[in-house]
Amino acid sequence: MGGLFFFHSPYNQIHDLCEAQKGHITLGFTPGRGIAMFTSVYPKFHNICPSIEVEPIERSVRDQHPLLLSGELDLGFMTLTRSQQKSGIIYETLASEEMVLAVPTKLVTALDMRNGDLALLREEPFVLTQKTSTIREIVDSIFKNAGFTPNVLFETSNNHAIISMIHENICCGILPMYYMDPEDEAITYFQLPDHPSWEIVAAYRKGHYISKPARTLIELAGNYFYSCNTSLAVLK
Repeated sequence: MGGLFFFHSPYNQIHDLCEAQKGHITLGFTPGRGIAMFTSVYPKFHNICPSIEVEPIERSVRDQHPLLLSGELDLGFMTLTRSQQKSGIIYETLASEEMVLAVPTKLVTALDMRNGDLALLREEPFVLTQKTSTIREIVDSIFKNAGFTPNVLFETSNNHAIISMIHENICCGILPMYYMDPEDEAITYFQLPDHPSWEIVAAYRKGHYISKPARTLIELAGNYFYSCNTSLAVLK
């Protein structure tokens, strides 16, 4: 189901040079932030390239990789570490994003967590992302470096669910900065030692020709994720 603009052929390159604005792009993005990005970016893209048909496909990073390699996806937006990247795929970094420790503010006060010491939370419950998520590898390494195994209340694929549980004073969590809400006084955020991070990328199969419309999508998505970066100034 490859899009017209991604096959590496002289015809497509001439097509681009002539700026003939017709074609089809299959676009992958992750649940949660991915759909938020798409709904923000697509109206702008449609104004620029009104004749380009975009087929949105919501898939996890794990599921996007084989679809990119098979040609069923032309372009994917995903978050992962460099060690999780696959051969045969090109990754263009759009932004780098830190993980943060999120703790109920009431618990912060009770434990006197002025420095955000993760070890103080070894007896507290955590809600974590599922083991199949790309962030879980990072989260597990954070706890390993802190010297304890977390008390896991439950696992979820939805970061907003984790935020909701922290807001209700039920658990703690480790999240990408994207999900921080500085206006929510019920949650306090801390930077973590070594500043663990991952990359937000645009991904496509090696050998594909990237057209002007596809490049426009990448640029718009990059602007979106840049604007979503929360200032480190709100962290403790």
